[in-house]
Amino acid sequence: MYGTWSEQYKSVEIIIKPPFWQTWWFRTTIVLILIFVFIAVFRIRVWRLRYQKRLLTKEVAIQTKTLRQQNLEIIEQKKKLEQQSDILQVKLLELHNQKEDLEALNIQLTEQTTEILATNKKLTTAIDTKNKLLSIIAHDLKNPFNVIFVAAKSLLSSFKSESNKEQKEYSEYIFSASKNIYSILSNLLDWAMSQSGLVSFTPMNIRMQQFITAELESNRLFAAQKNIKLVGSCNEKTVCFADEQMLRIMIRNLIQNSVKFTPEGGMISINCSEDDSYVKIEIIDTGIGMDENTMKTLFEVSSVISEKGTRDEEGRGLGLLVVKEFIEKNNGTIEVKSKKNKGSNFILKLPSGKNYSENEPNTILPTEKKDIINKNPNISILLIDDNDRLREQLSKSLGDYYSVLNCNNAIDAIEIYKKNKIDLFISDIVMQDMDGITFCNYIKKELQLSIPIILITGLDDNDIQVKAYNCGADAFIKKPFEFELLLARIQNLLKQSSRTDSMTFTTSAKTQKPIDDVFLEKLKDEVEKGIPNADFSVEILADIMGISRASLFRKTRRILGISPSEYIQHARMQVAARFLQDKQIRVSEVAYMVGFSDPHYFSNCFTKHYGISPTEYKEKY
Repeated sequence: MYGTWSEQYKSVEIIIKPPFWQTWWFRTTIVLILIFVFIAVFRIRVWRLRYQKRLLTKEVAIQTKTLRQQNLEIIEQKKKLEQQSDILQVKLLELHNQKEDLEALNIQLTEQTTEILATNKKLTTAIDTKNKLLSIIAHDLKNPFNVIFVAAKSLLSSFKSESNKEQKEYSEYIFSASKNIYSILSNLLDWAMSQSGLVSFTPMNIRMQQFITAELESNRLFAAQKNIKLVGSCNEKTVCFADEQMLRIMIRNLIQNSVKFTPEGGMISINCSEDDSYVKIEIIDTGIGMDENTMKTLFEVSSVISEKGTRDEEGRGLGLLVVKEFIEKNNGTIEVKSKKNKGSNFILKLPSGKNYSENEPNTILPTEKKDIINKNPNISILLIDDNDRLREQLSKSLGDYYSVLNCNNAIDAIEIYKKNKIDLFISDIVMQDMDGITFCNYIKKELQLSIPIILITGLDDNDIQVKAYNCGADAFIKKPFEFELLLARIQNLLKQSSRTDSMTFTTSAKTQKPIDDVFLEKLKDEVEKGIPNADFSVEILADIMGISRASLFRKTRRILGISPSEYIQHARMQVAARFLQDKQIRVSEVAYMVGFSDPHYFSNCFTKHYGISPTEYKEKY
């Protein structure tokens, strides 16, 4: 069966249709779609181009409008700039004219400056002349009145019998007149110096009870001439913050003013009280008083007149002006209450001393009780003053109590000291060749540290007093002064001198205990050995002495009153001063010889110690 084909067969027609994508209609549709897509894309493209064209046209229109606006603004700004240019041209022209005016004005100012400089030179000369005049008033005029004052005082004391009644009255007139004139002179000087700004201002805490007591005592003799009673009251703890010298002048002027206008047998009281912020000082008198018109113009310069006191004294003038100047300087106030024939009450208000400490040393010493002056001709006093009359008068008066040598200049005084045993110096400050300050410096730091020195002067200047104490003066007295005050100062200083002898470097300490003698002798020897050594110090000295540095400090402070470093420095300066007297040795060599490695530093130390440079010292001595 297999493999055998029949001759009869049937045929079946199979027609295979092509796929649809090969059909004509599909192809036609595709062509139409493509044509449609092309047309659509073309139309979209055309539409987009037209849209962009519209946008660009609109943007161009906007930009064109903006540019036109900017162009208009530029044109407007150009117009404004042209206007400003015109204005600037006008201003430039004005500035040019002003420049010419300024140049002319500058020429005028130059001429005026030249005139001002010339005037200023004249004013400077006038001020210098005025200051010189003040100095002349302070020294050359006050000294003669001091001589008259002291002489009249001595003359009054010499009249003891009634047979010399007339001469005694004349002496009283001289004494009273000299004191009144001196008071006027002092007030004139105080006022002039306050106007010139020459008065130094050093406020401090002042215990008012002791201050008032001292002022009452110092003015009691003046009031006693009219039998006027001086009384005062003040709380012990009342403290005032003011310049001591100014306050003293204010109280003095007000007391003297009250004495002048208080009749004999009257009373003046000084009452002092303290509030939270100020101290009130009242000077109340039972005098002739004042009317309202006088009180209104009392402290005005234009109202300075000379009115007679109850004894025809001159008064109520410059003294009150000085009080007003000084009270304002101390941040205080002054007022006056008075009625005619019922007395006056001057009220001072000054800042309270709130920073006062109970342990703080008092600035005003209490009034000491008067001791009887013992005569001792074995005590030698050297008096130095270039005023011959005053020197002779004081020498004569002091000669009743002590042995007195005198000379008219400090150079001679040094020579006299080297040849005589001097126990106390009294020296004027203003002298030729060497003034009292320099003399005091020389005595204290070169010759003998423990000899008391009293400096006297007619200068009313706080700076002079500060310089006097800084140079080592033991007392400072202003002219004129009560002779009894000078005697009391001398006696007190002579009593104290035995306690300070141990401070000298040239004599032995007689008043010290034997153990202190041994200590001082060894201290002196070791310091003298160590002077040439630049490394010599307090530590080395303490090791040599065999004690601690603190013990050495305490012991030298107790015995000598100075520290070990001050002792060493003092010894170096003494040796340097001796070397400088040798003309063959240069200053720099002296510096190395006394243990200084820097001559410049040595020069500074020497100048600070002696008040003059080594070169000046070498030339002078």
